[in-house]
Amino acid sequence: MIPRLPAVLSPFVDRFLLYPGIATKLLSMFNCVEAGDGSEYMRVDLSLRCSSPDGPDRLYVFYTAFAIIMIILHVIGYPAVYAYLFFRRHRIELVLLRQQEILDAHLEEVAIMEKLSEEEKAHLKDQQALNCPRVTKEELLPPYVQKLTDGYEYRTYWFEIFEMLRKVLLVGVPAMFPERGGNMQLVWGLLVCFITFGMYMMWAPFIKDSDDHLQQLAQLQIFISLVASLSLRATPPDPLMSGLVSALLFIVPLLGLAGPIYRQVKKVEACRKKCTDVKMAITV
Repeated sequence: MIPRLPAVLSPFVDRFLLYPGIATKLLSMFNCVEAGDGSEYMRVDLSLRCSSPDGPDRLYVFYTAFAIIMIILHVIGYPAVYAYLFFRRHRIELVLLRQQEILDAHLEEVAIMEKLSEEEKAHLKDQQALNCPRVTKEELLPPYVQKLTDGYEYRTYWFEIFEMLRKVLLVGVPAMFPERGGNMQLVWGLLVCFITFGMYMMWAPFIKDSDDHLQQLAQLQIFISLVASLSLRATPPDPLMSGLVSALLFIVPLLGLAGPIYRQVKKVEACRKKCTDVKMAITV
């Protein structure tokens, strides 16, 4: 009997661990290195010959055909299935939830601008519910679609597709480059990080602002790490550049820690203020 993963861990292992790893292995099939006798061998497995002076190796041709089929089914198939679910099968339901989310955000903005009390705000929500009956994701979406959209705002319900493409572009495609850890891989990684950082800054897809900030810092950290790799290749090495990059690599994780610490301090202050108000009310 094959053991099953818990329902909470299954999508995590599938989308975050298996997908980029398998994509990397499949794309690395097309990376061969030349030998001194005119033959070529796979970079990741030098026991497998890609070709000889007489032509392509039959076993490698078979493996390549298998890899192409699996790339279509796995690397391209996953995002394609998600695109079908988002933009075809459940598009109406997702658009309805997105419109409801936009109305809720507009109501919050009106309440802040007009400085409405809690009673007035509740009355406004009741009026909105009469005009537009509220629905929940449990009523409209099956569980597997809910897992794909959990954590994202419904205005960016499709962002899981971008996240999967980001993993393939950042981890899988560099496996096809001829030189491992070469300048081509580093430049490619910098381009991908620049684009993804811009996407996360522009869309801010997550429900929690802290998740958006953490993801932005993570992309910045990857970008700085790749810049550090390029700077270390300079001949002769520049001490100023090395010190600057090292400082940035140290500061960015500290910024990631500063956010949660600041929020916890604010919560403690709010709780302390509330307790003080309650004590004063009891005293009076």
